[in-house]
Amino acid sequence: MVGVPEAGVIRYRVAVSCIQSLYQLDGKHVVTIEGLTPRSGQSPIQQAMVDHHGSQCGFCTPGFVVALEGVFESEARVDEGALRTGLAGNLCRCTGYVPILEAGLSVPFDGSRAERLSSLYASRPMYEELAARAGAPLLIETARRVFFRPRGWTTR
Repeated sequence: MVGVPEAGVIRYRVAVSCIQSLYQLDGKHVVTIEGLTPRSGQSPIQQAMVDHHGSQCGFCTPGFVVALEGVFESEARVDEGALRTGLAGNLCRCTGYVPILEAGLSVPFDGSRAERLSSLYASRPMYEELAARAGAPLLIETARRVFFRPRGWTTR
């Protein structure tokens, strides 16, 4: 998931990591499956995946958990349609998707889940740091390529 500073808060969206370039993540908060796990143990979504046998080989599981978390983070109402849309693009060859949908539908949704990531991360200090860096120039050099983003140029 990628957190973008907007209007005084950090808004999280699911991102397809295999097509994200480094410069696109500048000034953003990147959260992986490891960053979604609360200190107290598994998240409700992680536990639901276990309870509903939503994982077999495990290869796709992190992507599905992050996508499910993204649905609960951004949706005002979570139903089968929202889950199907939120999971689009994730591929699983083992479960047939039904257990994954059942896992998502079994998670209680009560509006308070929308604040979950901000409860895991110090949102205000992080927002201020990311917002302060947003207008700074960026230079990325590798052995074969150079990317330069002048000050004030943004990517979405």
